[in-house]
Amino acid sequence: ARPVLSVRFGRERALEAFFPWSVAAREALPAGVLPGAVLEWPLPIQPSATVAATIPGLQVDLEVGSTGTVGQPLAVGVRVRCAQCEGVEAKVRVVQSEGEAQDKFLIAGPTCSQAFLLVNPGFAGDQPQVCSTINLVPLKAGWLPVPRVQVSCGTLEGTSAPSSVFIFPSAKQVTLRSPG
Repeated sequence: ARPVLSVRFGRERALEAFFPWSVAAREALPAGVLPGAVLEWPLPIQPSATVAATIPGLQVDLEVGSTGTVGQPLAVGVRVRCAQCEGVEAKVRVVQSEGEAQDKFLIAGPTCSQAFLLVNPGFAGDQPQVCSTINLVPLKAGWLPVPRVQVSCGTLEGTSAPSSVFIFPSAKQVTLRSPG
């Protein structure tokens, strides 16, 4: 059975609170206490730790703030989780499809790099390691789709899930200039 969060509440003297102007409305309703409201939400089923530990593969997560400002660099941390990839080299690549928000941000720094995933007795294989940081410079206000990142480690590959950040307008005008 799936767990459910159930919230029940009622209000004392609800009729007088909701219908203070109408004696006829209060008399038309049945006498006694009105039934309380009930709200129910299904809760996600948490996988057990043993199931999560046996799933092979490479999981890539992006660590970024929920908001930013136009023209201010936004650091995006790349976290990798893989028990089989400890003590080996990982290749990190920013994946940009054609036309994917290229007019909404600039990428400051390398779009392809390599990192060494540490073997650390303090880390279990299910603990993520930060293996790279990407800096984005937002050019427009609004929702900014964060570029996806692909990490390959030996024969395993993983790609980050789509995510976005809300960008606020800058307090001052941003002027783009071409070098030269």
